[in-house]
Amino acid sequence: MPHDAITAPLLRSSKLDTFYNIGLRGLSVAGQLLHIPSSTFQLTRDGNAGFIVDSSTTVTRLQTEAYNTLRDAFVKGTKELPLANGVALFDTCYDFSKKKSVEVPTVSFHFSNGQKLDLPAKNYLIPVDSSGTFCFAFALTSSALSMIGNVQQQGTRVSYDLGNSLIGFYPNKYCGIRSPYFSQRARSRAATLPLRHKCPSIQKWRLMWNRNLAIFRLRSQKLHQFIH
Repeated sequence: MPHDAITAPLLRSSKLDTFYNIGLRGLSVAGQLLHIPSSTFQLTRDGNAGFIVDSSTTVTRLQTEAYNTLRDAFVKGTKELPLANGVALFDTCYDFSKKKSVEVPTVSFHFSNGQKLDLPAKNYLIPVDSSGTFCFAFALTSSALSMIGNVQQQGTRVSYDLGNSLIGFYPNKYCGIRSPYFSQRARSRAATLPLRHKCPSIQKWRLMWNRNLAIFRLRSQKLHQFIH
């Protein structure tokens, strides 16, 4: 694992041993740790609940209390930005049709080993149409199990050190651009979201979104059925 990787503990579940659970302590917005009970993300002794890494789930799914706290803190920090109607499972959306870039609060994961992963803005504000509508890319789950989805993992490499029970996140280079996960800007209280990017991955994401949105609920339903 690279020396500059941000790591988190890997935890084993006696009930769901097919998933990678990680030790998550909490979430922060604009550098402020949110008031979410740490037990929300803890794996119980009987193997229930927890927080998993799931590349087949599109966006990060959180329990109601955690999601509402995160969303409300983000909305508070973006009150100057123009709102748009919700889209599908997203209840917090913005109209950026007349903007070239916006500054938004940084969202971060805080792991139980004390390390912190700051997300670049493009990993939690995503385009959902061709008209400039962007939505906050987190959603509710009806399960006790929370998960980090593939949108939040984009732009980084994920490495598993099973011998030492660690998962590592480290920068990936694509289109000649170093991942903002590890940039000084991403570690500040605010992150800049460029709305017109020349990298073809952004255009590819726009084309893929409508197709993926249709199968998102189906995958979530299958995972929920598997858990229960």
